[in-house]
Amino acid sequence: MRIARRTPQGFTLIELVIVVAIIAVLAGSMVPLFFANKLEAQKARASADLNAIKTAALLLHADTGKYPLTAVDTIDSTGRNLITNNDSYVNWNGPYMDDWRRDPFSTDDSPVTYRLRTVGNRLFAQCFGSDHADDIGADDDQILLITNDITR
Repeated sequence: MRIARRTPQGFTLIELVIVVAIIAVLAGSMVPLFFANKLEAQKARASADLNAIKTAALLLHADTGKYPLTAVDTIDSTGRNLITNNDSYVNWNGPYMDDWRRDPFSTDDSPVTYRLRTVGNRLFAQCFGSDHADDIGADDDQILLITNDITR
């Protein structure tokens, strides 16, 4: 007795719909995780960059006795005296940073860098966060105290 074998001719429409639905559910569950991880990575990079700026500012102060960009409160602070000795500091032993870092939340359309600012006698480094606005405490802005007293 011979057993008849049926040759497969492809997938049915129902099988294809089920596979597409499974892929859509998996993709839909992964997209929010991707964006959450991206935000956490941006926050971590901003924190690391702010610490690098703080270290560079403290090294500049240790060499020259002056903090960078003191009494400057402008959005376009470039921090060039951490990279080049444009203020003719005595005992400048830089560069203290390879380049002035871009905020990880900035885009090519709106490039934003970190900001150095003084408030009273305190020097801070600031990250603007995803809204690119100077509103500390909103969304994912970060600010790091570099020193309590810039007059020392």
